[in-house]
Amino acid sequence: MAAGPFEVRGGVAFADFSNPQYDVTFRGEKILLARDPGLRLRANVDVRAEGNSSRGSVTGSVRLVDGRISRRLEITPLLSPSPVDEVFFVPPRFEGLVPAPFRAWKLDVSIKNETPFRLVGNLAAGEIVPDLRLTGLVGRPVPLGRIEVKDARAFLPFTTMNIENGFIDFIESNPWMPQLDVRATAQALDYDVQVFAFGPLNERHLILRSDPPLPQEAIILLLTAGLPPGVYSGAGFGEAAVGQGGLLMLRAFVRQFDSQKVDLDSLINRLEISSVPPEYQGGQATVRGRFRLWQGLSLMSERDSFGFDNAGATYRLRFR
Repeated sequence: MAAGPFEVRGGVAFADFSNPQYDVTFRGEKILLARDPGLRLRANVDVRAEGNSSRGSVTGSVRLVDGRISRRLEITPLLSPSPVDEVFFVPPRFEGLVPAPFRAWKLDVSIKNETPFRLVGNLAAGEIVPDLRLTGLVGRPVPLGRIEVKDARAFLPFTTMNIENGFIDFIESNPWMPQLDVRATAQALDYDVQVFAFGPLNERHLILRSDPPLPQEAIILLLTAGLPPGVYSGAGFGEAAVGQGGLLMLRAFVRQFDSQKVDLDSLINRLEISSVPPEYQGGQATVRGRFRLWQGLSLMSERDSFGFDNAGATYRLRFR
């Protein structure tokens, strides 16, 4: 803990010097629990410890206030894992951290929000809602319950995922290993993408689906490189790749700004640059830029296979 007003009351009774009786209450307001460039977390704490050398308990509540995580959720490392095995999460170890007799005392402390716990990038991008209890023993605590992530955004190089609800569960059979149940949606080019992350965090189970349907490998390339399936070569591919690089730089630049009136990131998500294969043998690939105005309605600019530059509006109908 760090800064914050608090008080400690109680004491130790030595009626039996071989078995002292402890009864101590700790109360604090807006106690700083964690702070770094991407995290700020304070809490109102009300905890009581009472017991003796043979048994005891620590009970109470921790109510989080002014919680704020100022980091964007980046999904690309999960979609494109390193060929080298990496350890993303290691459960903590508590052996030897708490002296006797306190390590054998029972633990029952609830953890909830008192004020909203915000998950933000440069735009307000979600809320974290914990409903947890620390149980077990003081020397070997076990978290139980759920953390809900609401209305969050997860960022990819060429689009943004929306997480309406996601759940992180802590269960007694596998302490300290979060169990995921997260569903997200994204719009990438003309594809509606659904993402499902589930199971223990260290196993990273991930399922991708799209409408119209694509293989999972094609969906990953679509989300990470912004390229439609089947357009990975041809005369116009190099120019399209350069255009994608410029679009990526523009996206990174726009995401540095915070506007309460205009969602700049969503506007950039509507812009796409692609290479389209030639319509006839011997023709040239087409480099096309498009900005989606509404569902099916887009502004388009392209250099066609005859070398002419065209601009206009298009409306696309999809039949299922």
